Amino acid sequence: MTFEIQELTRLVEEERSAEEKIKKAEQDALDIKDKARKKAQEIVRKAESGEFLENLEKKKMREIEGRKKSIQAEYKNKIQELDKKAERELDTFVSKVIEKVMGVET
Repeated sequence: MTFEIQELTRLVEEERSAEEKIKKAEQDALDIKDKARKKAQEIVRKAESGEFLENLEKKKMREIEGRKKSIQAEYKNKIQELDKKAERELDTFVSKVIEKVMGVET
């Protein structure tokens, strides 16, 4: 009989523990739901106020400016390389023209 009472007591405690866990899980779920709702409301508020679009536009403009500067730097370097190459080739061309005109090798 004592064994049965101990077993029943253990089962009642397990049930209480399970009920507490269920209540805690339900409360956690409500907290998560509340946070998600608040976050969604904030997003909607920003979208309705235009703040979201302004922030998005500013972010995209910063990205575009960054890419623009990068492209400008890249082409500036390429132009400098072409200038140097043209100068070298001009020197070579002038030397060859002088050789042909003068009939002299330099």
